[in-house]
Amino acid sequence: MDWPILLIGLLIGLFSGTMSGAFGIGASSITIVLLRTLLGLPAGVAVATALPLSIPSAISGGATYCQSNMMKYKTAIACGGAGAVFSVLGAFATGYVPGELIMFLVAGAMFVSAYLSLEEMRKDKRGERHAKQNDGEKLGYSLLVGAIAGFSSGFLGIGGGILLVPLLSRLRGLPYRMAVPCSLVVMLIYIIPGSIAHFGLGNVDVPLLLAMVIGAVIGARFGAKAAMNFEADVKVWFVRIMVFFGVVLLSRELWMMFLS
Repeated sequence: MDWPILLIGLLIGLFSGTMSGAFGIGASSITIVLLRTLLGLPAGVAVATALPLSIPSAISGGATYCQSNMMKYKTAIACGGAGAVFSVLGAFATGYVPGELIMFLVAGAMFVSAYLSLEEMRKDKRGERHAKQNDGEKLGYSLLVGAIAGFSSGFLGIGGGILLVPLLSRLRGLPYRMAVPCSLVVMLIYIIPGSIAHFGLGNVDVPLLLAMVIGAVIGARFGAKAAMNFEADVKVWFVRIMVFFGVVLLSRELWMMFLS
């Protein structure tokens, strides 16, 4: 692989890792968009190569958050356990769906994530609060969120963070500033088996992945530290990022369809 491509991969990892640490969205979700738009990788390779990138960024960002009191460990373990099972199922499901359709679904997941976040913002403005949940409800919602995000992770290669954060807030009732660090730990649990499945299928571009990993580790730690001192509304920026990259990916796929 050419050095310019590896350098671009390093920069993609740095940017994606920073976004992951700051907003808990998973480096892979943004990475897929950048791999498709900047390098033009095939959809299957972009999905499989982007997914493992969330592992180092989740470790780096999550370790930073673990030093604070913002982590919900029981929720993270329950979500991660369910997600680990469903991520493998999602990875094998990619072999039965056209790559272009997966890209449209990735863009759709970003828009859904933005919508759910906007709904949470409207509830905050109205002064609505999540109903208090008992231990059984907490476990049930945690397992449901993990299953949805885990399957999406393996199937779409998005890490699941773009769904984890709004779902943890909407269903599990976590404040966004707690949902972000929790999502990083959950992703770390279920991305590993999903990534192993993609490696076994031979879909991962290993040299490019290694270049992105270096950048993601540095970026995730910087993003997590910045987020803990971030005074702006995290949800506002989360929505902006999801809409922007969703539009970029959707535009790119529609343009390629037009050219073909």
